[in-house]
Amino acid sequence: MTTTIIRPMIFMEMLLRPGFGLDEGRLVSLIRPDHSIQLIAVEDIGRFVAAVLADKSRFGGATLKIASDRLTGRELEVLLSEASGRPIRYERFPDGVLAANADLAHMAESLEGGPLAEQVDLELMREINPDLLTFRSWLAGSGGRSLDAALSASAS
Repeated sequence: MTTTIIRPMIFMEMLLRPGFGLDEGRLVSLIRPDHSIQLIAVEDIGRFVAAVLADKSRFGGATLKIASDRLTGRELEVLLSEASGRPIRYERFPDGVLAANADLAHMAESLEGGPLAEQVDLELMREINPDLLTFRSWLAGSGGRSLDAALSASAS
């Protein structure tokens, strides 16, 4: 039996979870503002897997990291501000928070210089599935509801 391994990058939905500050006009996350993060919408994963499984001769035995967009913290700031109609500023978790939490620190390192920082070939992703969502198109569609909820959620 041939196995194909699909490794999704960071889910777009994770950026809109309560507690990341959107209800306070900011997005607090793990990457430095000028570094990029590779994202994929959860709804795209099934479509991507279906396309890969339909072409076993090409992808059988492969390990594929999948993403549909790559954005810096500053680009996230702009897109979230546009989609919400209000200013959203991007901030990285403070160094003190990362130093106090080994799991967060490890994830930040993985995103900036580890396995999660390896560049996914976005052109190949779109060749496999031309309908993959960008963060902008996701926010304009199903992600808009999640954004609205995150903007009104209290972290308490």
